[in-house]
Amino acid sequence: MQILIDVIVAFGAYLLGSVSPALIISRSVEKKDIRECGSGNAGATNMVRNFGWVPGLATFVLDMLKGAIAALLGKWAGGDLGQAIAAVAVVLGHSFPVYYGFRGGKGVSTSMGAFLAILPLPSLVVYAIAILLVVFTGIVSVGSLFGFTLECLVLWFIYPEITSLPIKIALTILTVLTFVGHRDNIKRLVHGTENKIIGKKKEK
Repeated sequence: MQILIDVIVAFGAYLLGSVSPALIISRSVEKKDIRECGSGNAGATNMVRNFGWVPGLATFVLDMLKGAIAALLGKWAGGDLGQAIAAVAVVLGHSFPVYYGFRGGKGVSTSMGAFLAILPLPSLVVYAIAILLVVFTGIVSVGSLFGFTLECLVLWFIYPEITSLPIKIALTILTVLTFVGHRDNIKRLVHGTENKIIGKKKEK
């Protein structure tokens, strides 16, 4: 019975994650497909760069919300394991949405929402530090990569007792997915050509 519940949780979270606020907003309001603009990523940063702060922030909040909803429903249905499964599945849905040809975003905002629901206080502290990095550097990828790395270190090594093994594994998986999704950003960071959230793109 538990296996069936976990499968339902995974499937439901994936379908929820596949709903893309960036694509809905860009197509209905801006009459464009965000994946054909800028970096081609269906996420908040690309929305800010191409359509402004209001669509970008709306995308960010809605992406976080679907991550949080999936995590809370996963907890209700299947405890810590259900919550861990839901957190990973909703992000996979965001990155590979079934409704949009499996071309979505990197999953950072959705991951943030999921872990804000799972571990509110530690996540808020980590996110505050990550946001400060973005403010000072102007580079979103720096905050994203640092934030997930820091939260992993906190859960595995600094305060391992505050959560269960399935949650730790879920966060590790999402951190790996974040680094994989940002592989081009990492290359640009190494070469000093990474784009800032506002401003012209640097030449390669």
